[in-house]
Amino acid sequence: MPELARRVGTAAPPVSWASPSGPPPAADGPPLCLVTVGHSDDRVTAHAVDWEPLEVFSYGPDLVPALPAALTADDLPAPIPRGGVHLELPARTVGVWGGDAPDGTTAQWSGWSVRFWTDDCTEQLRRASGTPLFVPQVDWAYEAMRQSLTARHDDPAPFLHEWYGAYFRAPVWDLSPSQVEAALTAVATAARSG
Repeated sequence: MPELARRVGTAAPPVSWASPSGPPPAADGPPLCLVTVGHSDDRVTAHAVDWEPLEVFSYGPDLVPALPAALTADDLPAPIPRGGVHLELPARTVGVWGGDAPDGTTAQWSGWSVRFWTDDCTEQLRRASGTPLFVPQVDWAYEAMRQSLTARHDDPAPFLHEWYGAYFRAPVWDLSPSQVEAALTAVATAARSG
């Protein structure tokens, strides 16, 4: 949300996490975080975790053996999480979406390449090599946009087209240009009337 807060003209609160204790618990419903792991044999496993993405990230490289069991093909696609973490074990890279870089958490990842994708889930989807992780839900996105716009913009249309227009045109959404335009227009109208 920090990237979204910046774009709508408000400040996001500073974020810092203490290192969690104990292994991350498996999600018992829609996951807060979906962790994907690229292995040396080209497999990608997905793990639904009941921690916020930055909590998961702050666990450090010891995260992989502590993860709950990988989701099966029957469990995928999962409901869209609040964020995600993607690790590439052979390349020693880790990326996080669902928040900005919190203070003091990259030290645990010494020797790893670390990326923060703010609120961009498409980076994790792209790196998961076609694994059907989750399907972004238009209703969820619509409500998130409506809530963030109602108090921040007299005329949200320019902001919508700049930020969300590009976001919804990403291949993961599989929306036609007319569907994107209809969604943006509906949200702008709702935000103005809300």
